[in-house]
Amino acid sequence: MRIALVLLVGLAFAGCITKQTIQLPAPSASQNPMVWVRGDVKNRAVPWNEEMTLSRAIVAAQYTGFSDPHAISILRAGQTYKVSARDLLKQRDDPPLQPGDVVVIER
Repeated sequence: MRIALVLLVGLAFAGCITKQTIQLPAPSASQNPMVWVRGDVKNRAVPWNEEMTLSRAIVAAQYTGFSDPHAISILRAGQTYKVSARDLLKQRDDPPLQPGDVVVIER
């Protein structure tokens, strides 16, 4: 009798839940701006924020190369900007990134 009551209560709640329709808004590009990273990395998509710089994007992407990068480029709005890997590693040049930028790391 007790099991039947539990099943009956469970079915009553299940029926109520299945009748509900929850609609979530579709995410838009403006809600989740990203920076994309190509090369030897674990994470190819990195969430962008206002403090995002090239070095922070590479750290967030988890660079997996066995040696330092040979060349680094930033692709933005059809333009390519080259960054000296040596200057980046010596903290002389760490440009800010914009949403939608693509970072290309070459070994």
